[in-house]
Amino acid sequence: MAAIESLGIGSDLLTSDLVDNIINADKAVGELRLGTRQSVIDAKISAYGEIQSALYDFSETVVTLADPDNSGATTASSSDEAILTATATTSAPSGTYSVEVQRIAKAHSLVSESYASTTEAIGTGELTFTFGTTTYTNTGGYDSFTTNPDASTAVIKIEEGNNSLEGLRDAINYADFGINASIVFDGEGYVLQMTSADTGEDMSMEIVATDENGALASSGLKHFAYNKNQDTEGSNLTQTQEGQDALINVNGLQVTRSSNEVTELIDGVTLNLQSANVGEEVSITVGADITAITENIQSMIDAYNSFQGVYQELTAFDETESTGSLLLGDSTLRTINNQIKSILIGTVEGISGTSFRSFSELGIYTDQNDSFNLAFDATLFLDGLNEDREAVAGVFATQGTTSDSNIQFINNSINSQAGTYDVVISQLATQGEYEGGSVDLLDFLTSVEINDSNDNFSINLNGQTADISLTQGSYDTGDALAAEIQLQINSAENFRNYAYSASVTYDENSKSFDITSNKYGSESQVYITSGDNNTANTLGFSKLGEGEFKGVGLTTLNSEHFNGYGPSTLPTSRAVDEETGINFSASNATFAISLNGAASETVTVNLNAGGSDLNGDSIYGDRDDVLQAIQTAIDATGLNGSVIASFDESEKLIFTSTAASGTDSIEITSVGSNTSD
Repeated sequence: MAAIESLGIGSDLLTSDLVDNIINADKAVGELRLGTRQSVIDAKISAYGEIQSALYDFSETVVTLADPDNSGATTASSSDEAILTATATTSAPSGTYSVEVQRIAKAHSLVSESYASTTEAIGTGELTFTFGTTTYTNTGGYDSFTTNPDASTAVIKIEEGNNSLEGLRDAINYADFGINASIVFDGEGYVLQMTSADTGEDMSMEIVATDENGALASSGLKHFAYNKNQDTEGSNLTQTQEGQDALINVNGLQVTRSSNEVTELIDGVTLNLQSANVGEEVSITVGADITAITENIQSMIDAYNSFQGVYQELTAFDETESTGSLLLGDSTLRTINNQIKSILIGTVEGISGTSFRSFSELGIYTDQNDSFNLAFDATLFLDGLNEDREAVAGVFATQGTTSDSNIQFINNSINSQAGTYDVVISQLATQGEYEGGSVDLLDFLTSVEINDSNDNFSINLNGQTADISLTQGSYDTGDALAAEIQLQINSAENFRNYAYSASVTYDENSKSFDITSNKYGSESQVYITSGDNNTANTLGFSKLGEGEFKGVGLTTLNSEHFNGYGPSTLPTSRAVDEETGINFSASNATFAISLNGAASETVTVNLNAGGSDLNGDSIYGDRDDVLQAIQTAIDATGLNGSVIASFDESEKLIFTSTAASGTDSIEITSVGSNTSD
């Protein structure tokens, strides 16, 4: 019998159609099965999305409550907000305070004379701006100025490119150092108005105008000066508003503040002064911000109940239909829900010594009559706030308390763990300080002269070094000279770039100046790196590593660090070239030196230092031979071993005592009249 070997042959069916039908029938079963699984997966993904969204909303409300500023929210209200408003932090204790604003703080303001145009030339040079306290005479005139050590100092340079009223305005505003400058048309011309950005007496402006040579300007920029030495009515800046502190009375206590934003007067409360009204007492009431706290708690409860609604729906079982919801039996979801519940109904760990340790004690409980949703008893919560507001805040937020009022808990991090910790303070952070040496000259019985011999020194402040040049002139008081030293240190560009500054104080008892860094910690340091020969004699500033003694510097270094000399004379007025010798045998040089106020010793220099090798270096007639001739003459007197001659960095002759006692002094009492003298 013949067999049918090809499908369709003899059955009158198309082979390709039959094959396709068989394949499609088999594929349809698989596709139906995969499609059903995909639909279930998609539905579960959507369900997890609902859970995630509900948990996110809940977590946001928890984060809000966990913020101490929210859980312990405090409000402060004012009975007259036209005079002052108030805000409070969580540390503010409840209470009522009586405040009288007798004076508000004002910013110092100065105005220039009138100019025909904003581009009119005003002169060139420098304006040095310093903040501090200005005192006035009984008639309202300028009296004195005390520098504020915590305020910045700025130097504005006026050159051809900005030599105009608007150029000066732009230079001041661009420097952004605490003064706002503006040009105002006063009806007749243009004036420059300068106002301190900060209010208060100690933020008054002192402005020193100098010309291109560094001397006090007598014209041009002098019109923009405001200081005692350049105070000529009608030719410099005029004060339009005095820097003024606020004056307030709180519960009978009268206090001043430099700002109209007053803190640290009522614990945790900031007062914002708006206006003054002497005699009117404004009531400030501080207490828990009930509305904000309860709203935050209610938001948490609503978010939790919303999550529970989604959870119950997605994990429900219909007994009638014997069907379960998409996430019925999902272990991950069940674990999440159990963890949340245990937190809400459990006791907060790490809390001790307080009345409240759980939500239920504060009126947050599970309502069995409402599908076990959370409910809130506001009355019970308010009772808790009235009893111990700080303890209530500790249930919701991380909180730290200290047993010593000198230590304050500021905040926590994600790694903070509940518990009790012992804190031992072995050393507080300190500031670097340089204690200047005691100098008899600094008794200021006579004026201290700053000149070419003592106006320069270099100082290292917190690791940065700058060259300091003092303004030459006579200083009648220690405070005046201290203010000048501080001004120039804080004006140094290298220090300003790092926001470094220092305060300089005069100690009348020790007749010395002390320099203190504004920085705290191990990087804080102050020391002198170099100075003019007479800087130590005059100011008590000796460079690091040198002997420090009365008349020259400090007396505090150990003896093994000593490698300096005693006091020195001022340099001579004439420099001696390195290759120049002097024939003293042809024209003797004579002078007299007195040590410690004793009788003067006359010195006669008579060797040929112009053509002889007096010091044995095989060079004939140079400056070293001059020095040898002078030293030989000194050693031939009773000054032998007590005085050394030398040339300073400016190639000028000085004489120095070798004794590092605390009482040495040296003086040139007479000089001859020969050509070599």
